[in-house]
Amino acid sequence: MSSSFHRKQVQTTNIPRAQGGRLKNWKCTYPGCNEPAKTRYNCYSHIWDTHLRYKQSERRNELASCYKDIKNKETIKIMCDKYMSKLVEVPYPFEFEMKISNKSELSVIEEQMPNGFFNQNNDVSIIMNESYPIKCQEIPIKEKDKEEDINEQNFIEIIQMSQALKQLHVIGEIFAENGFLTRSDQRTKTDIANLNNSLDLIMQLRGVTFKYKGTEERKYGFIAQELKQVIPDLVREDEKGLYIDTQGILPILVESLKELNQNVEEYKNQNNEILELQERVDKAMDHLYKLKTENDNQNKKLEKQTQIKEINKKKKENPIWYKIRTLLGPPPFILFACLFSTFFIIVIPIIFRSFYFLIAFFGSLTIILWFVVALNWKDIKIFLKEGKSFIPSLIGWKIHQYVVWFILFSLFIDCAISNMVIGQYVFIFVGLYSLAAFLTLSFTMFISNNAPSCVPIQFLLIPLVLVQAVGIALLVLSIVYQPFNENLEMNKPLPTYDLVITENTYIDLPLLPVSWNCFNSKFRYEPELPDGISLNYDKIGNLPRISGIVKSIDYNNQSTIEINIDAICSGYIVIKYPKVILHNCAKELDISHCIDPKCSYCNVTSNSSLNRCFPCTLLASQLCQKDNGISSCSIKY
Repeated sequence: MSSSFHRKQVQTTNIPRAQGGRLKNWKCTYPGCNEPAKTRYNCYSHIWDTHLRYKQSERRNELASCYKDIKNKETIKIMCDKYMSKLVEVPYPFEFEMKISNKSELSVIEEQMPNGFFNQNNDVSIIMNESYPIKCQEIPIKEKDKEEDINEQNFIEIIQMSQALKQLHVIGEIFAENGFLTRSDQRTKTDIANLNNSLDLIMQLRGVTFKYKGTEERKYGFIAQELKQVIPDLVREDEKGLYIDTQGILPILVESLKELNQNVEEYKNQNNEILELQERVDKAMDHLYKLKTENDNQNKKLEKQTQIKEINKKKKENPIWYKIRTLLGPPPFILFACLFSTFFIIVIPIIFRSFYFLIAFFGSLTIILWFVVALNWKDIKIFLKEGKSFIPSLIGWKIHQYVVWFILFSLFIDCAISNMVIGQYVFIFVGLYSLAAFLTLSFTMFISNNAPSCVPIQFLLIPLVLVQAVGIALLVLSIVYQPFNENLEMNKPLPTYDLVITENTYIDLPLLPVSWNCFNSKFRYEPELPDGISLNYDKIGNLPRISGIVKSIDYNNQSTIEINIDAICSGYIVIKYPKVILHNCAKELDISHCIDPKCSYCNVTSNSSLNRCFPCTLLASQLCQKDNGISSCSIKY
């Protein structure tokens, strides 16, 4: 029979038995198989049925029979032997594995382990083609006060701590198939107490990965120095270093897990309470929403009833009277327009004192609006009490209300033109604008009366708005360029006034009259007039004039002086006036300086003391001839 299987020596207690008493001393060694030990027959059956049967079936393209159905099993056993390992009884405490390449039988001579195992040698003889002696190393037991340093030569030792207590020191790893048992009988313990704040202790620990010096294998654990700062009772220290009682961490972990579980349960309870509160709040909100809906419905019913009452009142009211009192719009809009007009009637007289037409317009409009507010006071009082929005009052107007405000705005434009556009021809502007507004309004009313259903009211407002926009644009341009001033002809330069001045001679030069709508007119000029003469305004004749007597003249300045004059109307409107050119004809000027075209030089040859410079006038020329002088005046009279 083939014996190419392995043998594995184990303790007798590790070999299980079947119910009939047979040993389960055969184990499957097929790669990846972890089946427990079986009887020899069951091991053959397991290896064939589980691992080899299907491989053989793939090769032959037919399913092989089960192990129990095969009559000649010798071939199958030979195939299974190399995947079988026999567990044999051996009195040696460590397991080892041997692979036999020949076909000889293996037998083990079993000897009982004596009580003093650590103080004697035990030999295990293996009978086969060759024998291999197995020796046990003797480990001496040291007293605690005779300890030596552990080194590579002394890697395992037992220290006698007391008469009944020994301590095992091992450098390296200890393998135990069934683990270790720690004595934990309550009868042997005293001063038992519960662990507190275990989770806080665990949170302070730091797990690390490391390598021992001289090795490449990576380990996982704690640093004894760090653990000592958190849980000093789990760290032992002697002259060789620090040691950790890792088993002592287990109860702390257990209690921390309990704390975590308690926290989770509390959180769940709190969450459940929150959910219950949220459910109550949702129910309350639903109830409030229902109450609000019912309240809104009741308010709508009351509002409808109020509207019905108002409609009934309006039906009872004379429709003509209602149309008259709402001629300027709905009551809320009338109140707003009244306040707006009142504001302007206060501001305009303060800032624009001379804008008389605008002051008269806003004064009249304010009086009318306050009167209409009084007529609609009941409706306005209801509007203010209910606090409704102002926007709806701008919607739903009738065509006659738009017409009234179009007329009022046209009057406002006419007043603004009369105040801000200076000149007697401004009536032409006012007349043309009023005519355009009238024609547009007539066209709109004609369409509204003859085709009210064909053209919406919004389209009827377009021509009215366009006329007002054009009027505002023309007003702005007219204020800037002042095209209706009778003193300024279109496309022509301003005229000029020539004024000849000499010593102790009275001067009176009237200028162009001021326009009728240039209220509270004032004049500004640059540069300043010579001492003794000034520009005065004669309000009776509306004539500005330059008058006065020049007492002294600067003889070193014989050039002409050009005076620019502006008229300021109503305090803000500036009107250009003709320029005034002053000609210097002082008597003491010699012939070389008396060169102004408006001046003449009288040359008396018989008496040079009578030579003089004088204005080139008929009277001055006659006086020069009377003194037997020759005048240089080129003007022919």
